[in-house]
Amino acid sequence: MSRMGLGVCTNAFLDELTALTRKHRVVIGGCGCCGSPFVTQLKQDEEGYEYTINEYDNDLEFSPPFKEPTDPVEDMISELTDPH
Repeated sequence: MSRMGLGVCTNAFLDELTALTRKHRVVIGGCGCCGSPFVTQLKQDEEGYEYTINEYDNDLEFSPPFKEPTDPVEDMISELTDPH
């Protein structure tokens, strides 16, 4: 999910919450159906994750950073022409 539509204060809060999660290795989540909060231990494969707000239902999510979609044709051309 992208943070582009969120306000400055919301993004600052999510940045600090992400830093707090990394510091204490505790992830704050919520139930998908009722929204009840819970905490879990930060997993090794979640190290680069960050908090964002799901744009469809406003749920707090701890997920990989958003990457803009790329053009698959340009990606294929780049792979074919890259000498590495």
